[in-house]
Amino acid sequence: MKIIVTIGLFICISVWFTSCKTTEPIPQPNLFEEDTFFVPAGVDTIIAVLADSIAGQSFVSADREKHADMLKARAQSLVNKSDSLWQYLTLEQDNNYTISEDDSIKAIEAYNDGANAFIRSQEITAKSSNSNVDQFAQQNELLDQAQKAFEEALTFNPFDVETKYGLSLVYQKKAIRLTDNKEYEKAIDILERLAQVEKGEDAIFARLGESYYALHLWADASENFQKAERVFKDNLYLDPTKTNPGELTREDSVILFNYIFFRGDSQTNMYLADQALNTFAEAKSIAPTPELQGEAQYMINYIHWDDGNIAGRMARDSINTLRAQGHLEKAEEEYIKLLDRLKTQKAKDEIHWRTALTHYEMGKDDEAADRLMKLVNRTETRLRDGTPVDSTYNQYFEDYGIISYNIGMQYLKEERNRLVALKYFKQVSTFPWSNRAKTNLEISKIINNNIPEAIQHAEKALTEVNRLNKDDEKELYRRLSDLNRRHGNMEAARKYIQKWRDV
Repeated sequence: MKIIVTIGLFICISVWFTSCKTTEPIPQPNLFEEDTFFVPAGVDTIIAVLADSIAGQSFVSADREKHADMLKARAQSLVNKSDSLWQYLTLEQDNNYTISEDDSIKAIEAYNDGANAFIRSQEITAKSSNSNVDQFAQQNELLDQAQKAFEEALTFNPFDVETKYGLSLVYQKKAIRLTDNKEYEKAIDILERLAQVEKGEDAIFARLGESYYALHLWADASENFQKAERVFKDNLYLDPTKTNPGELTREDSVILFNYIFFRGDSQTNMYLADQALNTFAEAKSIAPTPELQGEAQYMINYIHWDDGNIAGRMARDSINTLRAQGHLEKAEEEYIKLLDRLKTQKAKDEIHWRTALTHYEMGKDDEAADRLMKLVNRTETRLRDGTPVDSTYNQYFEDYGIISYNIGMQYLKEERNRLVALKYFKQVSTFPWSNRAKTNLEISKIINNNIPEAIQHAEKALTEVNRLNKDDEKELYRRLSDLNRRHGNMEAARKYIQKWRDV
């Protein structure tokens, strides 16, 4: 998912390569960036999303498979070579592997070459900024030289700690540059190597997770965020400075929250609703701030929108984007098709509401009002005031009132058809919304000659007089005074004319 989460809330992963002694932050994946979504001609949007749902758990797209195969091929080529770097990176000290004196000398020479190249690259970094293209290229060239030298040194002496540490520094610097430049395939190659050198660094697995996430390889992203979480917890337990390893500091909680959160987001993109819900609940339970708790709860609500029908929710978001871009006819068509694919009445009601707003934007006033009327009429309301039991529906009532009021005013102004206008005004005076007082005032004007009925609606407007602006309030008092005078109630007429003067 591109969550879209519209989602307007976003969390940054604030972790560093701690053992590598750097203060450069890890670049963040954008949770709410729009995913590329393609609907072939002759295929419904919801069908396309459902196909994505199945594919998300079965296979990846041709482009993503190509990326994945390329990465696998790179890794396999390292593994297949008998003298490959991968072999040396994974060698353990107790292996039956001997180092000759000649190899030891060659390892030292290669190490020195790598160290010198790395030091020169850092000197350039200290003296310049990345905005200088030539210096940036020179830094990259020196890092490449350092990487090649350190890797060569390891082929001669796979157990040298300083060489592995130097190589990890180079890998770290290159990974940061590659991910910053969105060269995620290359970054993954480097990070997978780095993970073999520094297996106890959670931030490495976090960067791997971010890189796979950026390529939409959700399963690999989820796996690496989980590795980051596991290594982080292990490091907390092994930290000798902590008397109670199970007690998290605020900083610990933020880092751990993000690892868990992004694992849940990857699961969401695989349409694994149950797993994702459990993961976000776990993230929420350790969130150290209300803001982070809100992030987790937003994703829980996102999945619950249609009782775990993530494909339906993503289809809704895609259609919303169509509508926002002005493709109203297509959005209208897709909203209507989506209704049959949803599970819950609440989700269907939201789509009816969005469809009605699209009708209205297209100039289909009658269709908009009719769809909203049916929605409002079937909504459960409180006996005491007529407001919806579910506060989500307040906006539906409000928009029905606005649209019907505007249609009524249009009939008054453009066609001078007071009867049709009256019908619209009467309709939306029967339920609570923000401009009901103004509606009752308009009714009293239209039926001015029916004095008792006009007084009744004017008095209804009076009960919500705080919702009127000053001009409308004065108009209401003047009308009440005039209607009561004509009705023979002079005391009431004098009372309201005084209120008119006091406004």
